[in-house]
Amino acid sequence: MHPLIHWAQRLALLALILLAVLMTALRLALPFADHYREALTQALSARLQHPLSVETMTLRLAGWSPQLVLGNVTLRARQTGADLLHLRALQLDLDPFASLMAGQPRLSVLTLVGAELALHRARDGRVSLVGLAGGGTDDPDALAILLTVGQLAITDGDVRFTDDALGGAMVRLGRLMLRLHNDGRFHQFALTASPVSAAAEGAGAAPADAPLEVLANLRGEADDTRQWDGEVYLRLTDADLPALLPASLSGPELVRSQGVHLESWNRLEQGALRESLNRVGMSGVVFRGPAEPDPDPAGSLAPTDDWGTGLATPAPVVVLDQLDGLVRLTPADPGWRVQTAQLGVVVDGAGRTDLGLDLRLTADRRLSALDLVVTDLDLHVLAPLLSAWPRLPAPYRIAALDPRGRLGPLGVQVRLPPQGAPTWQVTAQVQGLGLKRQGRIPGITGLDASLRANQDSGTLTFGSTGLGLYLRPLLDAPLLFERLGGGLTWGRIPAGGWQVASTELMLGNPDLTARGHFVIDLPGDLLGDLPGDLPGPAGAPLSGPFLDLTLGLQDVDLAKVRHYLPVGALSPGATQWLTQALVAGTLPRGELVLRGPLHRFPFRAGEGRFELSLDYRDLVLRYLTGWPPIEAATGGLSLGAQGLEVRLDQGRLYRTDLSQGRAVISDPWDPRRLAVHLVANGPFADALTLMRDTPLAGKLGPLAKGLEVAGPAQFVLDLGLPLDATGAIKVDGRLSWPGPASL
Repeated sequence: MHPLIHWAQRLALLALILLAVLMTALRLALPFADHYREALTQALSARLQHPLSVETMTLRLAGWSPQLVLGNVTLRARQTGADLLHLRALQLDLDPFASLMAGQPRLSVLTLVGAELALHRARDGRVSLVGLAGGGTDDPDALAILLTVGQLAITDGDVRFTDDALGGAMVRLGRLMLRLHNDGRFHQFALTASPVSAAAEGAGAAPADAPLEVLANLRGEADDTRQWDGEVYLRLTDADLPALLPASLSGPELVRSQGVHLESWNRLEQGALRESLNRVGMSGVVFRGPAEPDPDPAGSLAPTDDWGTGLATPAPVVVLDQLDGLVRLTPADPGWRVQTAQLGVVVDGAGRTDLGLDLRLTADRRLSALDLVVTDLDLHVLAPLLSAWPRLPAPYRIAALDPRGRLGPLGVQVRLPPQGAPTWQVTAQVQGLGLKRQGRIPGITGLDASLRANQDSGTLTFGSTGLGLYLRPLLDAPLLFERLGGGLTWGRIPAGGWQVASTELMLGNPDLTARGHFVIDLPGDLLGDLPGDLPGPAGAPLSGPFLDLTLGLQDVDLAKVRHYLPVGALSPGATQWLTQALVAGTLPRGELVLRGPLHRFPFRAGEGRFELSLDYRDLVLRYLTGWPPIEAATGGLSLGAQGLEVRLDQGRLYRTDLSQGRAVISDPWDPRRLAVHLVANGPFADALTLMRDTPLAGKLGPLAKGLEVAGPAQFVLDLGLPLDATGAIKVDGRLSWPGPASL
């Protein structure tokens, strides 16, 4: 063994001597390196099989390693001569030990300084290097050159990547730092860069201050990226969302953000993405939709405030305060599928976590299907989201309702075919629903409901222990109810429009208990051009909704009836008279029947049926100013298209018993006179009081003052009273005393 060790020591000593001689010769050759630039350029061109031009060449030492630096290097295509690659410098680091062992030069690393690269991925998965200055030459072999170098580095680079499979979408990265290790079919690289906003494209566009890190472990032949497999890890922090979007989708007027964070694990097979798992976080994202023409310039369905005042509809804006969760992306021929888990969204200060979202996108990134599952959601989130939704029917109207309350569980399915109308299905539970009144749609608060609906029909079962209804201008004050129960169904009408029908409805409060049912037909010209509605004749007038309603009332407090009067349908005179006349009492029973087109209400020409019948008791009726009220009255009321009649079966005026009473307004929609008939039996003295202390005093007062009476009397009175300033009072009275009396 000693001779072998001795021989190895001598060999090592000889190698050190040769290396020292080599390094000494190299140092002596440094000043003369540029004289060999032309010869080296030709050798490199032959090795790369592409024409190469070099303006300067410098040889220097980096520690023990010789370093050859070529300045202003241009690599050209063989056939066209177009520029494939331009570098500020090409740096070749020689490995002296490997070179000595191999007997020929060996590079430790090849560094491209200031490289401006353009990569293009075709639909078949092939990635090519595209020339920048030579008219866009696409040369697949040029990329293979970089993928056969053992160790490749890029410093201070700029790369543009275009993918045909994503509709030609381009991503640009600046401040690129790359370290690539190639070993036959195995390719590993580490990359850091900063995205450049698509909206800020141009020669002077600066990269964003958002570091991007990429680690990749890939396998495949250098000349055919279509067959590559491998894994890619990506991390992005503090990025601006517009920098990640195509120019057509970004811009300060459409998208703004405070920060985007992304961590992504990706798997490639056969040159294509097979799975991408991502943890996404966004904050302060603002989407502003483009303004669109008003489809309802007349304002019949325009947004309104609580009192029905028209409100302007601004351009839709969605503000995502925060969005974070897990996103899985997989190919779904011919497009993509996006699934989420643990997704949390905060919109305008309201939000919810654990949203389950499943999206399907076409190859051109158009949404084709959506499935959403939510266990619990603040409805305040929906308004800004629906306002920017591009294809659902009348989204701006839904958003104008300003929904409030809690929703969940919620299930949504939306399908958006390339041709035809969208389809959708919704199942939901809602607690404490509130909607702002909009056009003909009433406002509500405090509604609990269960919903199942699609684009053609639906059912709604509801209940509440604190419901508010806002029906202005039909009613001028909100209605509040402590009890509500029932359900609705709706569906399309074959001729166009919708039909809404109820099951038995019940609602009540301390003022009343009501039960009823209804069917209402809503024609398509009322609701607008909803998908699937049949258009009406050109220039045809609005037909309006048709209502068939039956409503029963029980235990109504007449002192509170003013809150329930349809003041929007009654004249001001009728409203005022009913308000002052009904002082106290109860309605043990009442019924409302309304059947006909609502735009023809109150059906004065017989277009429909409107009947309101009420029974009352213990009524205090102040029927006219200056006359004594009727007390302890029992009777009924009927209101219809042809008139208003109040019936008095019994009551009391002073100490006199009243019967056979009747008050009639022949046209309550244009009231001019009130006709009153009354039979009174009581003390004779009450008759004198009536003549002395009422408007009768003008003619009968002196007579009453000169009389003294005693005993019972009967008084039959017929009055014709004007309800405007143009008529005169007509009086027809008959006084008799059926029993003994004195005068």
